[in-house]
Amino acid sequence: MRRLNRPWLFLMLLCSGSVSSLRLNAQSVNERDVLTGTRLAEGFGVGVTSSGNRTDWLIQDGDAMKMAYPSQQAWGAVFVTFGRPTTPPRPSVDLSAFATLLIEVRGDPGTTIEIGIKDSIQPDDGTEQKAIMPVFANYRTYAIPLTKFKRADLKRVYVAAEFVFSGPQAQTVWVRRIKYTTAAAPNVDGVVNGASFRAGAGAGMWVSLMGQALSGVTRGWADADFQGKKLPKALAGVGVNVNERAMAVAYVSPTQVNALVLHDVPSGQSSYFSVSNSVGTSVPVRVVVQPSFPAFFTLAPEAGRYVAAVHLDGALVGKAGLFGPAVTTRAAKPGDVVQIYGTSFGTTSPLSVADEILPGALPLASLSQVSIRFGSTPASVDWGGLVLPGLYQFNVRVPNVADGDQRLSVDLGSAGIQQEVFLAVQR
Repeated sequence: MRRLNRPWLFLMLLCSGSVSSLRLNAQSVNERDVLTGTRLAEGFGVGVTSSGNRTDWLIQDGDAMKMAYPSQQAWGAVFVTFGRPTTPPRPSVDLSAFATLLIEVRGDPGTTIEIGIKDSIQPDDGTEQKAIMPVFANYRTYAIPLTKFKRADLKRVYVAAEFVFSGPQAQTVWVRRIKYTTAAAPNVDGVVNGASFRAGAGAGMWVSLMGQALSGVTRGWADADFQGKKLPKALAGVGVNVNERAMAVAYVSPTQVNALVLHDVPSGQSSYFSVSNSVGTSVPVRVVVQPSFPAFFTLAPEAGRYVAAVHLDGALVGKAGLFGPAVTTRAAKPGDVVQIYGTSFGTTSPLSVADEILPGALPLASLSQVSIRFGSTPASVDWGGLVLPGLYQFNVRVPNVADGDQRLSVDLGSAGIQQEVFLAVQR
């Protein structure tokens, strides 16, 4: 026997805080161009070098500057300077009024480049701070917070942008825009499981990307965000990418974005997670996507130790009065069947289309690998599978255990869930 959970529960589990629109106060934005297409702004120059003193690998290519880093070099650099490239003492420009460096680049897929800035007295020894950025076949505008370059004195910037290559392999990168702006860059501090908030990501898992300036609104998805069967790939212009691929987005706010890592995203290898908004794309965070990263959702923050579970009549499982008189909560009894919700528990049979609404409930391909215990007492799992994208439901029969908060332990094959969650039991 199985019953599908209600959509409002799904939104409650995935959204943190209010789902009402909350627009941030609009502020005027000032910008300063450094490079547009192949044209440098007045007052700026450009230099190129390598470990082998090669200076012939920067060329104009259509509407962009092409950096064709040559092979058999230990390192190479292209640097855009205030004034012409020169030896010390060097000129400088005050860029301290700005918050973000915007760089629009593309390049050989699967490669990375280091981007940095320098002030007029920093030595030419490569010790300046740099951000490691992946490049892809299509142009992407990276928004790099200037706080990434804390060693550089922004009041006297000499190198407004540098592109540093390393290693003996040839690499090609195109850049067609360099700009400074007072707009805050989206900044991702980390990627965590959307249920347990443990760092990491898994295929078919809801993740939360935590940071600052991620969105100018706070809202969850609504019916109008869906186009037919397709899940929304952006809310209020805010999207999430894993490498070049857009993920489904369910919730956005200034400090948290919730997205679904589609189940066909390759696992077992490092991927780059980023948030894009109207300013640009955040500095990507590198995460190894696991084949599964199971965890149970919990109830709202004020009751976060309790697993998200529902009685068959729709009442939440929890101590009476857990959320006050407006919400019905009731502890479970031994013998009750309760529905418990989680994410990233593995593949279903049949598989769903990764970025679409499910055609119906899809059972796990290997339910026998799921073992759930109340304390040390095993429970019977009558059914388990996907009921909404990324949301797994388990129909669990409460075993004969004592009254009180029972800690749930779960094994998925040889892996266990490292999570402190409880379910209230009352005979």
